[in-house]
Amino acid sequence: MKRERLFSIASRGFDFFLLVTLFTAPTQWAYKAASGFHLSLADVTLALAGAFWLATLLLKREGDVPEGGRVPFLPPWPFLFFAGWCGVAALAASAHGGDVRLIAKELVQIVEYFCVGGLLFNAFLRGWRASAGLAALLLGATVNIVIAVVQYRSEELLDSAVRGTFTNDAVYGGLLCLVLPFGLAGAIRARFVAVRLACVLFVALGLFTTLDGASHWALLLAATVMAVSTVVVRRHRSGDEFAAVPEKRGNGVWFFVLFATALALWQGAAIPHLSRVNDSSHFASLALYNDGGKVNKRYAEWQAAYNMGVTHPLAGVGLGCYQTFIGQYYDAVPREPGPSVPDTQNLYLVLFATAGFPAILAFLACLALPFTRRERGTDKEDALSFSPASKRTLRLACAGAAGAFAFACVWHPLLQRGIGLPLVFVLTLASRLAPEEEENA
Repeated sequence: MKRERLFSIASRGFDFFLLVTLFTAPTQWAYKAASGFHLSLADVTLALAGAFWLATLLLKREGDVPEGGRVPFLPPWPFLFFAGWCGVAALAASAHGGDVRLIAKELVQIVEYFCVGGLLFNAFLRGWRASAGLAALLLGATVNIVIAVVQYRSEELLDSAVRGTFTNDAVYGGLLCLVLPFGLAGAIRARFVAVRLACVLFVALGLFTTLDGASHWALLLAATVMAVSTVVVRRHRSGDEFAAVPEKRGNGVWFFVLFATALALWQGAAIPHLSRVNDSSHFASLALYNDGGKVNKRYAEWQAAYNMGVTHPLAGVGLGCYQTFIGQYYDAVPREPGPSVPDTQNLYLVLFATAGFPAILAFLACLALPFTRRERGTDKEDALSFSPASKRTLRLACAGAAGAFAFACVWHPLLQRGIGLPLVFVLTLASRLAPEEEENA
């Protein structure tokens, strides 16, 4: 078989398995091994995609390699720094006597998401594949939303069970923070009316099934900023309209008016009459005090996590050692007896406590990718097949997704299975959509 034929098969295999990865990534359904490791379908397909990608490198002709030895597929530097510092924190965990299995589990997960996922997504995002990858991710999210709608309608299930294919409503809300801004972007920019209506339905059902307060308000804030950005036009020296989406200012004004009206009707008329008391669930998940007038466990644990981080500011107590050591740092903070609601930790405090302050900075640098500008020099074969207007809209959606996710992470540790790969894909897409720097800047 000729080399070109093998290269074509490997390239198509890479594209296929990475698309399957993006479709199957939004779920926490996984096989749990006796060692405590979880293996999901997305983990398997990502490994297969990596194998086919390595095959394309081996079969690629020397003349196809860019001059100067540039490696265009390396993930953005914040990914590498974050994963590298987590490796340092893993060594610190070993020094503190942490459980080796927990340490390895956390480190493998970070490396899979930010190194392997970042590398493969960056190699994948070229030409039409960016559109296909985004469609695969949104299709996987749609499956979760449909399941959540069925769960929402079931009177036998608690509010926390409205979660799609995730373990709880908080993590499900984290997924919605990443995908609903793209639905709103489709409602703004899609060419066909039917597609716009489908995007509106996608966003509406997502908000309908979001019973976690942090995710709900994060999405509303992100959507509001996106709507305002359709009116506010900011021009750079190059003339690029970074924040403008519509071709005409009047279109943006009309969209903002429609959005403001829909938001007012949603909050004032729709939510109070839903079959579940959405607003009460939103309030309960964020309230400082419980019904007994005592501070919710969430905030007491936040203080303990802060105490842990302050005493180990550089590398924390070690990656994967949060639950092992958190009980030693409550000090005089009262702890209410009884079971705790899962995933109520502050992600930034968890990173501070287990990996130190540099880990927070690196993670924030990752989330800032939609707001940065990249250097010139992208090869034509690596360019994305989007029009300038579509790129502006997608940049806006990436910024909305990153902002909503960052906000929700204050109340939930959302860097976990089922969320990590979609997050890295969105951030990698943002880095590829970022406007180029001026040549003579």
